[in-house]
Amino acid sequence: GAAAAVMRAVADAVRAGDAPGARASGEQLVARLVTELVRKRLQMIAAQHAPRRWSQRSGAGELADEVRRLLDLTLDLLEPMADELAPAFERPVTSRELNADLARVLMPRLGSLDEIVHGLGYMAEVGVLTDAAHWMHWWQRTADGAFDRDYRHQLDAARDDFYDYAARAYLTRPRETGEANVMGPYIDHGGVDDNIVTVSVPVAAGPGFRGVMAADLRMATLEQALAPWLARADGVCVVLNAESRVLLSNSVEYIVGDVLPADAALELTGIDRFGWSIGRG
Repeated sequence: GAAAAVMRAVADAVRAGDAPGARASGEQLVARLVTELVRKRLQMIAAQHAPRRWSQRSGAGELADEVRRLLDLTLDLLEPMADELAPAFERPVTSRELNADLARVLMPRLGSLDEIVHGLGYMAEVGVLTDAAHWMHWWQRTADGAFDRDYRHQLDAARDDFYDYAARAYLTRPRETGEANVMGPYIDHGGVDDNIVTVSVPVAAGPGFRGVMAADLRMATLEQALAPWLARADGVCVVLNAESRVLLSNSVEYIVGDVLPADAALELTGIDRFGWSIGRG
């Protein structure tokens, strides 16, 4: 195979005393072997997670279709919840009152969430509640797959570890545009401390912005969901966000979180959601 041919090139360069050639061939060999390990890893993930997914959705189509389906699934979860919560803001509301409203909106859904959803809840616009400047109602998936209320976020602005969610794009962009937003990949320091993507939709009452309903998607779980497509791709395959930052990859050449180089020899196909695209090479 290709790796064997590179190994022979290394051996030939060593026998010929060609140190630069041996070094270059050695680097090619390492790259090929690591790339093959990445592909084998994805194949193993796909073998573990694909049977149930594919038995339910036989012939799901291309990778772009599956990414679009997962994003739409998340939006279809969040948008009705935002609509159901909006009437709570037709009057001045306290955190205690809104907590009860959110329980009615969220609780019936927590037992049937898709496995890609790792966190779910509401983040208030600053000052929208009568008794709290910053406030969240958040649920997090636990190790056994169930959801528990998450109180880890520090919402006291005077504290050094203040979780300033209101300055992050998952809230500022819906505030500015009135539309759904996707932020990530990023490490959620002060939250789950994991690599995630956050999907958020605005909660609006009349002309006013009241915050967002949001869902966290763990990158590791997205990789599990999309591994069958990444593993069977011919050549390099990456999923990119609107800033050309790598979300998922089947190649060590493109690492999650890196920005795709302008000279990358990849053919891009739009996903038609949030400016995301698929790159193939």
